[in-house]
Amino acid sequence: MPDTLPIARDAASVSRSGADARTAPRQRAVLTWLFAVRGVVAVGTLIAAGLTSTDDPYASFIRTVAVLVSFIATGYGLWRVRVAGAAPSQGFLFGQALADLGLIGTLVHYAGAPVIYGSLFVVMIAAYAVLMTPWWSGFVTLLATVGYVTDGLYVRHGR
Repeated sequence: MPDTLPIARDAASVSRSGADARTAPRQRAVLTWLFAVRGVVAVGTLIAAGLTSTDDPYASFIRTVAVLVSFIATGYGLWRVRVAGAAPSQGFLFGQALADLGLIGTLVHYAGAPVIYGSLFVVMIAAYAVLMTPWWSGFVTLLATVGYVTDGLYVRHGR
């Protein structure tokens, strides 16, 4: 008798991609969802920049630059993961995390209600914690925390 017995998969535990539903999602699936959410947040930020462009042109410019950088990072990420089929390295994931930190940080800084958009940091940290090694995800968590606290205590406090 062998040491391991084959486990029969029932139809409910197998997803469309063939992965077992009881395991963590694949990196490509999580990255695709991150790119989609980043696109939605970027479009929302761009609309907000357009609506406030006459009130504060500098803030509108910063939002637009953040959105453009986000679109470039998303396009490169989609090309690398979906078209080229390359396995994402830790450096690639860190670069994508920095793009997300920049976009969410810009949105939180210029938003009228930063508490609502601050929860996007939690979603981003959770997604990259699944994708990255513990040291890299801890570093991303530290950067997000320091950025959010610094913006809240020192930058916004002066307004």
